[in-house]
Amino acid sequence: GRLLLAVPVGAPRIEFNAHRIYSFDQIRNALPGLDLDHFALIPDRADGAGLILDADPATVARQRYACGCFEFRRPS
Repeated sequence: GRLLLAVPVGAPRIEFNAHRIYSFDQIRNALPGLDLDHFALIPDRADGAGLILDADPATVARQRYACGCFEFRRPS
């Protein structure tokens, strides 16, 4: 099976009592039984790159409120 998950990513925090922003590692650690196949980042400021495939976790950490798109799969 596969799990597609899109969540707000960046510096982890709760934004004004409503929105939770996760770090890359928080999402990876929350699903220990699954393998991460692909990760894409829609950064909070595009600056010419609307979608970054296989973005580095350090790039994710520099974001304020970006969108992380994760594709996990169940190991065979």
